[in-house]
Amino acid sequence: MLLLQSRYGIYLIEQEQVTILHPDASEIQEYEYEDTQLAMGHATVSYDERWIAWGSQMSSHTVLDRESNKTYEVEPESSYPHCAAFSRDNQVVWFNACHFYNGVTIQVPLANILDRKQEEEWPIMDENARVYAMVEIEAGMVIGDAYGYLYCINREGQTFGRYG
Repeated sequence: MLLLQSRYGIYLIEQEQVTILHPDASEIQEYEYEDTQLAMGHATVSYDERWIAWGSQMSSHTVLDRESNKTYEVEPESSYPHCAAFSRDNQVVWFNACHFYNGVTIQVPLANILDRKQEEEWPIMDENARVYAMVEIEAGMVIGDAYGYLYCINREGQTFGRYG
């Protein structure tokens, strides 16, 4: 499996099959897009390869469960989906959505995504950063923001250290 994210779309490549994940092919036809150039496109795969998360400025946060082949939409807490990362234990996905150089990062437990009610809100982990990169270490999720800072947030939302 190969996940390819480019300014022209997000593609899942498996064996001899290529599937466009975003933008959705029906959206391209419905809105008569001349091209599929994405702003703020991002995509990631869980460590066990069961889950794929993606988004762009023109979408919600999206999660595909490859086991059931079902797709789930998660509404962003800020204007534009900007970044996603899975925890190393494959239990949680973190999503950031930005507005100018600020943003909001939420934590979505994957076990709960299947039963989520639309009015339910996900835990907010950070309300300041436009996030460019995330990776989990033992202490928590390390976040790299638009101002050049790195900091770590644990799953309870506590921030540890700030470098930059």
